[in-house]
Amino acid sequence: MEKAWRSFPADGVRLQLIAEAEDGAQVGYGFARRYPGEMAGRVVVHVLVPPDARGHGVGSALLAAVERFAAEHGAEFLDSDVRDENPAALDWARRRGYEILDHVFESTLSLAGFDESRFAQASGVSYFTLADRPGEATERQAYEVERAAAPDNPLYARDEFPSFADWRAEWAGRPAECLVLAADGDRIVGTTLLELMPEEGAAYTGFTGVARAYRGRGVALGLKLQSFRVARQFGLLTMKTNNHADNQPILAVNRKLGYVKTAGFYGLRKRLAAE
Repeated sequence: MEKAWRSFPADGVRLQLIAEAEDGAQVGYGFARRYPGEMAGRVVVHVLVPPDARGHGVGSALLAAVERFAAEHGAEFLDSDVRDENPAALDWARRRGYEILDHVFESTLSLAGFDESRFAQASGVSYFTLADRPGEATERQAYEVERAAAPDNPLYARDEFPSFADWRAEWAGRPAECLVLAADGDRIVGTTLLELMPEEGAAYTGFTGVARAYRGRGVALGLKLQSFRVARQFGLLTMKTNNHADNQPILAVNRKLGYVKTAGFYGLRKRLAAE
């Protein structure tokens, strides 16, 4: 989390709170944040209290503080999440007005011994990265592919898609190799974005979007394979991703590649009453 806060945009909105016991021990943490360009009225909030400090009102006090801050900064609704293997936390949040919005889970794949020759890729489509075809023209094409595909992904359909400037800012500072692309000639027809996590020996695959006319031809699978090559290039041998439980097309691709599902989380939302 500290890594994320260090790169948090100066024009964003955020609050961090730490609860301490009388002896100075930290017994709780909470935050509220909204990135520039995010959907109007949305603020993300989160509260964490260690098991041995629960039951004393610490979590409730932290939540009340971050909710108040969010409301003061124009929040109309609050988004949060809880791990799906923690029913007590889910029950705690629901008693405080949060409703289940979606179910997302992480999947992982080891690249050690992975043989990509087993998989056929779409004919007539090439795979590369922004480092191979740099420039704003390529980025704008990739942006338009993502923007058109986002409404078909349950994870992104509920959110307002960012402007081109905000989209670029989301991955600014990453190597150009992290923007993975598929093209039919000069036309970009698919894209996925990588986050490199060398401290974990892993690479995280974010949104994968394919132009509608090219779906069902193996383009998403080809993008995944290209992302594996990039991960190996940076010495990373574990792939991670998060998927919405209702996103069957990409889940089918991940199962074919051998991803293993792990624990996930429930996305939660609470709407604030209008004053």
